[in-house]
Amino acid sequence: MECDAIPDPVAVSATDNCTEEVEVVFTETITDGACPQSYTITRTWAVTDCSGNGSFALQTIEVEDSTAPVFTDVPSDQDNQCEEAPYTSAASDNCSEVVISESREVMSEDSCGNYEHLVTLTATDECGNSVDYQFTITVQDTEAPAFAEALPESMDLVCSDGIPAAEELTALDNCDGLVDVSFLEVVDSSDPCAFIITRTWNAVDCSGNGAEHVQILSIVDDAAPVFTSLPEEFIELEADENCLAELSPQALGIPEAEDTCSGMTLTYEDSESDEECVGNLAFERTWTALDECGNSTSFIQFISVEDITAPVIETGPEDFAIECDGTGNLSAVEDWLANQGGAMAQDNCSDVSWTNDYMGMDDGCGATGTALVTFTATDDCGNETTASAMLSISDLSGPEMTTAAMDATVECDGTGNGADLDAWLASNGGASATDACSGVTWSNDFDTLSDDCGATGAATVTFTATDDCGNATSTTAAFTIEDTTAPAVMDAMDATVECDGAGNAADLDAWLASNGGASATDACSGVTWSNDFDALSDDCGATGAATVMFTATDDCGNATSTDGNVHHRRHDGTCCHGRDGRDG
Repeated sequence: MECDAIPDPVAVSATDNCTEEVEVVFTETITDGACPQSYTITRTWAVTDCSGNGSFALQTIEVEDSTAPVFTDVPSDQDNQCEEAPYTSAASDNCSEVVISESREVMSEDSCGNYEHLVTLTATDECGNSVDYQFTITVQDTEAPAFAEALPESMDLVCSDGIPAAEELTALDNCDGLVDVSFLEVVDSSDPCAFIITRTWNAVDCSGNGAEHVQILSIVDDAAPVFTSLPEEFIELEADENCLAELSPQALGIPEAEDTCSGMTLTYEDSESDEECVGNLAFERTWTALDECGNSTSFIQFISVEDITAPVIETGPEDFAIECDGTGNLSAVEDWLANQGGAMAQDNCSDVSWTNDYMGMDDGCGATGTALVTFTATDDCGNETTASAMLSISDLSGPEMTTAAMDATVECDGTGNGADLDAWLASNGGASATDACSGVTWSNDFDTLSDDCGATGAATVTFTATDDCGNATSTTAAFTIEDTTAPAVMDAMDATVECDGAGNAADLDAWLASNGGASATDACSGVTWSNDFDALSDDCGATGAATVMFTATDDCGNATSTDGNVHHRRHDGTCCHGRDGRDG
């Protein structure tokens, strides 16, 4: 039975003589065959009653696929240019999937890609049933190449228009793409003043299809020859030791020319020379190229012989250094310049004149300065040689000390005597100086006073007079602050105390400690007190007296003294007993 005609299973029922209802059990098995659509189906219907009595029915179906696929879409025969066109095909089968394969038979072919193929399409199902379909594919090139650019036209020309260069044409073929283009140019010059140029371009593809283009140029010669190589147009020659130069065409160059239409001749002619100066001259050399048709062209050389050799400085200028005189040293400078600094020069063709670029000196210190002076030796034709020398006005001398600094001694004022010191320093210690080349600037090396007694001190100061060029002259003096004044004292006062029988030590000590009530001041320093107390006189009992000298001494040892008396006595005029009860 064909695979697409399998019947469905039959619904079966059964009856039993005893059992009212019995169940029919259906089973189906499939046994594979040689291909997916070739197999055996076994169907069984079984029934059993309650007492175990049973029966069954069996159905066997042999399934096969013997039907070939059917094409549902097929291509037509093809006749193509350059390459075949794609095609489609389709087939169907009553039972399974279909595979379409292609095979070809070459009917004809060549090396240019042209061919005819007989194509067989085979549709096969899964059980090997198949069907064939055939068609032909023809590929050929019957079209000629086409030139890609605009094609040059034939023209009637004159030589003055110039002969256009042959166009470089390219060609494209529908099958081969870019193809080679051959070019041929033929010139008919039987008449040298009128000739014809025939240009032919050919393009042929692989299959032999060809395209051709022809351009004809008819040319009349009205064009002058053309110089193809020219010597230098502007020639400047150096005069030799005799102020001359080699002027032949062989030395200065001969042009080359050609004529595209006919033969030609080349001649030259020199103009009169123009002499500018000794050793210099100039003229024009005219070259003429003339063709057979009477057309000509010219080229002019501008030739000059020049004396370009500068004078030779045989002795160079010498540097000139002079001590500043404060007035610019004008006479000496002018003499040096007028003598070119001692330089000497010679020229191969003419006399030599001298100039220099001196415009003044740079602004140095004081009236000094320097200048790099360039001396120029120039010949008749303006050739120059230069040499330089240094002009310098210097100041190497220090200022003249006309008055030396003087020592100064001042009495201590207790505040450092700043005004006195400042005035002395500002006056440069009374020193004075002059300089021939510049002004004078004063400085000193004062740092501080020595730390002597009280507010006194001294310093040795060097005063330096420096000119604008840094030359210096010094003078030295001492500034001293001294203290020769003793302290000023308010006198001590006498003290009388009542005898206490014990020496009145506390009263005595207090009076001594207060310097007997005296006071002192000193302008330059502090004051130190001392006294010469030794002992009381041995009067009656424990009384006694002493005259004490109190001395105020400043830090520099200057002293002032005052004396006072101390008395121990009884107001009633009797003696004071000592601690042992005896009369004193």
